[in-house]
Amino acid sequence: MATTLDRTITATAPSSRGWHDLTVGAGEPLVRRFLKTDPSQADAGGRAEPLLAFAHLSDLHVCDHQSPARVEFCDRYADPDSPYRGQVDSLGAYRPQELMTTHVLDAAVRSVNSLAAGAPVTGMPLGFAIATGDLVDNAQANEVAWYLALLDGGSVTPDSGDRRRYEGVADFARYDVRYWHPEGSPDGFAEDLPRSLYGYPVVPGLLDAVRSPFAAAGLVVPWLAVYGNHDAHLQGMARSTRVVRALATLGTKLIEIPAGLDPAAISKGDSHIDLGKILALLRSKRRRVTRDAERRLLSRPEFVAAHFASQGKPEGHGFSTTNKEQGTAYYRYDSGLASVLVLDTVNEHGGYDGSLDRGQLRWLMAELAAAQAERRYVVVASHHTLDTLTNGQAPAKSAAHRVLGPEILRLLQSYSCVVLWVNGHTHTCTVQPHDSLWEITSPSLVDWPQQGRSIELVRNGNGTLSAYSVMVDHDGDAAWSGGISSPGELASLSRALSANDWQVRANSPSESARRGTVLDRNVELVLPDPFAS
Repeated sequence: MATTLDRTITATAPSSRGWHDLTVGAGEPLVRRFLKTDPSQADAGGRAEPLLAFAHLSDLHVCDHQSPARVEFCDRYADPDSPYRGQVDSLGAYRPQELMTTHVLDAAVRSVNSLAAGAPVTGMPLGFAIATGDLVDNAQANEVAWYLALLDGGSVTPDSGDRRRYEGVADFARYDVRYWHPEGSPDGFAEDLPRSLYGYPVVPGLLDAVRSPFAAAGLVVPWLAVYGNHDAHLQGMARSTRVVRALATLGTKLIEIPAGLDPAAISKGDSHIDLGKILALLRSKRRRVTRDAERRLLSRPEFVAAHFASQGKPEGHGFSTTNKEQGTAYYRYDSGLASVLVLDTVNEHGGYDGSLDRGQLRWLMAELAAAQAERRYVVVASHHTLDTLTNGQAPAKSAAHRVLGPEILRLLQSYSCVVLWVNGHTHTCTVQPHDSLWEITSPSLVDWPQQGRSIELVRNGNGTLSAYSVMVDHDGDAAWSGGISSPGELASLSRALSANDWQVRANSPSESARRGTVLDRNVELVLPDPFAS
């Protein structure tokens, strides 16, 4: 598997309807960035010592795209012709490529496996892979089972409800021109807007192909799990209540925006979805679908416990028996001279942005003190980024206030052992300096550019560290062949669809903010070695 040091995937000129095909482009070299380090000393003396190498995936969004708990119709508030476009940037309640999230994850796993024996810069074997949250799309038991099977390896059947046919927004039962219909249009009906306005293709047989069983490769390296808001809440926002839990296993599916529903109920201006807003959505028109008990929403303890049924390594995938007993999802994982401190930044009271509770903050303080005393390099891992740790929602009578980003950053910066913070959530590719540490945010596998990273930490001989980040494409072909008979072909189609997202595409997908700049992709991040003698 070639990394993006060797080749990139880029867009061709658009068609008359604005559709971009994808093709292979030139590789991107490493760009060196400095944190409190004199660039003139970067190459001075000493032998480099690799300390740690791992793969970073984020926001997998393994999706049951037929679930009655999904509210795809809300996504049209963000469409280019929506009167609310200025208020609602993007929602992610509907993506044409969500039909193929299982196939994309399998293709990403195959790319990670190709690097297992030697990371691209140092050649050091990967110690582990880490997936920083939103592992599934809708906190459902069947989605969690698929995600675990994809990372463990073995047969995966990404289907739910009626196993004889597809039941979702892409079929003809309730034909709506706002959704992509890969099988075409019913007789007498107009072409859907994704095809007529944006050049999306017709792909006969796709709705059967995406639900068919296939053999997943499974990771050949140990892997760690991080809890995200979509792993906890319905559509990543609504905390689990009796009404919310019932939505997932109903025999009817909401299909239309209720008349007069204020978009603030689901917009980026309000990270908390309360029961009243859920009840407002229930005024929507419905269609019948087949009930499926495996669509039930999982609690945090159930989510953690599911990882102990996995056959992969390590047992529990970072979670310990203590996590099971206490219902927590934060932990420490040691690899060589480094410790990974995994945070649970999900606000249990609802909302898509994050925060910590006070108990977890005390745990973090103790672990940082121990790592500093033991002279261990610390990599912090979370789902949310620093800038999205803004969710202070808590019951009015609660005395336990949530811990937000500025307080967390101050704590991390007070310990020189903290060198990296890896996360996701925003579906963008960014690298941010924070005085004494680097924050590395990886993009999502569901949105363009559908990439992960390899990250390598090296102790230089001149009193500095280098963290090397290299972007890694999944192993689906750059240019979709037109085939749908293999997981790789389906992953290739998914990437093409994601590159043509009509809500976010710029002049070309290569310029998309989600892909980041050259300063966010293949980089060497230099910083002082806190334990240099």
